Amino acid sequence: MRETSKSGLQDAGLLIIRAMVSVVLIYHGSQKLFGWFGGDGFEPFAKFVETLSLPESRIMAYAAAVSELFGGLLLLLGLAGRWPALPMAITMSVAVWKLHMNSFSGAGGAEYPLTLGVVLIGLLFTGPGGITLMRFFR
Repeated sequence: MRETSKSGLQDAGLLIIRAMVSVVLIYHGSQKLFGWFGGDGFEPFAKFVETLSLPESRIMAYAAAVSELFGGLLLLLGLAGRWPALPMAITMSVAVWKLHMNSFSGAGGAEYPLTLGVVLIGLLFTGPGGITLMRFFR
C-alpha cells in the first residue's frame, strides 16, 4: 500500500472516530446545558453534581457540560488540534470515578464513560488526523 493512501485511510479512520465520539458528547452536553434531547437542563444537572461531593460543584457542573458540548464541536470539526480531548477525557474519568465505579457493565456501568475517555486519550495522543477544518486555515 502506498504511503499516501495509508495516510488517507488513517485520516478517514480518525475522522470517523472523532465524529462518533463528538456526536455523543455534543448530545450529552446539550442535555446538560440546555435541556435539549430530553435532558433536564443546567440547574437540575448542577444540583445532581452537588450530590457527588465535588469541590465547587456548580463550577464543575458547568465545566463538564461546556467541555462536552463545545469540546465535542471542536473535536468534530478538527479545530484546536488535539487539545479539546483533554477536558472531555477528564470529565469522563470523573464520571467513572464518582458515578460508575461499582459496576463495569449494565445500568450504571463504567464501560461507557471509560470507553469514551480512553478514545479521547487516544485522540489526545494521535491528534485529529488530516481531515479537519484547520487544514483549510493553513
